[in-house]
Amino acid sequence: MYSPFELIDGELVDLHICSPINSPEGVAIVYFKGSKGKECVLRPCTLLLSQYRIMLWVDGDPQCTVNISLLAIDRWKIQPANHHVSRALDIIQQQEPRSVSSSPQNSSSSVPLLLTLNLKHVWAHHVLLPRNSMIIRNIQARLTACANTSRLDQLPAFTLEQSRKQQWQRAATALELDEDSRLGEDFGWCLWNSRLEWDRLLCANPTQAVPDTQPAEGVKGAVAVGKDLRPWFHHISMRTNTSDDGSTDGEEEGHTATLYISPATYPMDVVEPITVDKTLLLGAMTARSRARFPALSYVHLASGAVLARSSQPLLRSQRLYLDVILCQALVNRGFSEANLASARTTSATPERSSLGASPSSPPAFVPPPSLFEEHRIGGLQLQPSCVPNSGASPLPSGVLKVADCRPLLTAKGNAQLGGGYESGAQYSFCSTEFYHIENIVCVSKSFDKLRALVSCYQGDNAEEGFYKTLHDTQWLYHIQRILVCSSEVSQSIVKGQSCLVHCTDGWDRTAQCCATAMLLLDPFYRTAGGFCMLIEKEFCSFGHKFAERSAHQVPGRTSLVTHSGVSASDTETRDSSGKLDASPIFVQFMDVIFQIMRQFPDAFEFTTQLLEYLSEEIYSGFYGTFLCNCVQERTLEGVRLRTRSIWTDVMRRVQSERRGELPLRFVNAQYDYETAWAGITRRNTESSILTPSCNSKSLVFWDDLYFKADLDRCVKRERDIKKRREVTRVLSWGLEFDAFLDEFIQAACRGRAEEVPQLQRMEKILQASSTSTQPSTRSSWCTFDPDICFGCFKSIGVFTAAARCDTCKHSFCMDCVVHVCVG
Repeated sequence: MYSPFELIDGELVDLHICSPINSPEGVAIVYFKGSKGKECVLRPCTLLLSQYRIMLWVDGDPQCTVNISLLAIDRWKIQPANHHVSRALDIIQQQEPRSVSSSPQNSSSSVPLLLTLNLKHVWAHHVLLPRNSMIIRNIQARLTACANTSRLDQLPAFTLEQSRKQQWQRAATALELDEDSRLGEDFGWCLWNSRLEWDRLLCANPTQAVPDTQPAEGVKGAVAVGKDLRPWFHHISMRTNTSDDGSTDGEEEGHTATLYISPATYPMDVVEPITVDKTLLLGAMTARSRARFPALSYVHLASGAVLARSSQPLLRSQRLYLDVILCQALVNRGFSEANLASARTTSATPERSSLGASPSSPPAFVPPPSLFEEHRIGGLQLQPSCVPNSGASPLPSGVLKVADCRPLLTAKGNAQLGGGYESGAQYSFCSTEFYHIENIVCVSKSFDKLRALVSCYQGDNAEEGFYKTLHDTQWLYHIQRILVCSSEVSQSIVKGQSCLVHCTDGWDRTAQCCATAMLLLDPFYRTAGGFCMLIEKEFCSFGHKFAERSAHQVPGRTSLVTHSGVSASDTETRDSSGKLDASPIFVQFMDVIFQIMRQFPDAFEFTTQLLEYLSEEIYSGFYGTFLCNCVQERTLEGVRLRTRSIWTDVMRRVQSERRGELPLRFVNAQYDYETAWAGITRRNTESSILTPSCNSKSLVFWDDLYFKADLDRCVKRERDIKKRREVTRVLSWGLEFDAFLDEFIQAACRGRAEEVPQLQRMEKILQASSTSTQPSTRSSWCTFDPDICFGCFKSIGVFTAAARCDTCKHSFCMDCVVHVCVG
């Protein structure tokens, strides 16, 4: 009915204008040409307005479309069009040009109106509207209502999923389907499964059972680099009433306390070396900004080196020695069967009594016995730097590389405020390098300049100064710094040196660099499903603040505690008005991946169109994946239960394209799947590791994305579409590879079917907790003290900013973002 757009579930059209341009109700897209905006081109179009978006398509060519989510609009205004636009309209309507000297009263009634939509991305759209009061009121009402959204459950993701559910229920009634048949439908929420993914990372054959931790004749050679490292690492549940393995501490299953994660911005489960336990992590929290202690992101099976992430250390913390112990456990000292049992029983944690204050001499840390047993294990040739006495410039023994994303001056400035970096005698085993990646304030300023550049250089005019203006934006410089950091981190890990990556708070630059390094190291993350898992893990699960960075954070049902930040934070620039720290961090990450894909076009299963799609959808509000700021928020707000994951739709599209049911858009037909499959299965092929050029001449401006709304791009797209039809092909990566990828989808469906009933029970608990009068219970290590934060258990000192909840009466430090009042 509304070709070429298909209405999404529950979408209602408020306004539909399809009148010709020479009629009083005609609408046109306005493209300004050149930097001065004195020339413009009008393209008569059809307009649709719904409760979710504005849709435009050029008359006579439905392939030239503009689809604008209302939530993605940053600013808008309706004003009389200037005389350049009016003159262009007169030419189209074949009328006499309006007299410039006509009286204001007469001209104001005849001059058309121009709707300007400035998006949160780089684009701005201009739409010529008729002077019709009903049309103008409808548009103003919709745009104003969207801008004034006051509750999280009013965002499109919630209402869309509710419409889908109602539609399914009607179909289920007609077909007599069981409610349980829908449980695994939205499998995207469970596409990344922490335990399954770590089994894949730590073992060449995850289907085999974990070898016995006691060295015995029956397991000789079973535990080694390149084979199986699972006994050297374990999962630790960070839910506040659980033990290391996730079991409850004698409390009733499903109690409200199990909804809490400590720290609030981390995933529910983290992976650490076997010598680290939960008690150590709880103590080490207070020595890192935002309580974001070092947690593992990746283990390189071929070298045994680990990639960990955290926030900056708090050098004035009385428990800094616990952070030192935790960092010591990350050092790659080698793996051998003979010392496996001792490593398993060795505890890096001092006695519990020592957690209260810093001892005169920190407890001694006993690392796992070092060095590999052989230069070649199971056919795997170790890197020379991993092998003692190899004669090939080995890396320093027992050294942890710390990749500090910040500029050196910033890190030193933070040190004056209580933060800092790994320095001094206690961190003598660390080698710190600074990569000069600027914070969100600088990135936002650079993006604003990029937005101005895009608006100035429109059309096909031969404008001067484009490259100078592009250089002045510093956008590609920021991209280059992330690429340099990620590339050097990945190369260090290949050589056997473990790396710890952090910035100030560990949720912006750290996420970008860790995710990029993992993509360079592992070909699995270069598949469509693997890439979705990578983003879910490194950005969503580790607390990238999507809601705040995308400027669509609104109050929910939980108690949100404003971030004032630790005094050493250089990223929190919140003023007295409570303005959000919006910044295009995720778009910047997409640009980094684009630069790598451009250098290795056949190494990725997906295309750059997937990157373009994701960079737009973070602002749309159509999916729960990019709502809220952390896992705990998404759980407490019901996002995970009552909205759809974007990965569900992405993977369904990918599967349909590979079956030939849809035109190729996200799937790369030139994918070198043979090399990728060899890297995924053998885990030691050098050809599967990407080493991109970080040279300035290798970086390019991503014009397909940033000039997507440009006039000459639209014209070129029309011309190309007329010359060719969209291609559909049946693609296969081989029976084994296809089955491997499909198994992740099946596992996600099973995981979702198991998760939904748990989330439904949790939802009932949350609803009941608002009226509960019984105090919540906590595990034995929880201290009820007004001078202790009830969320992360930090000491609240005289100069520490704190807040007390009026409902539950507990004290919270300003690092605890979310809590549900259960008192």
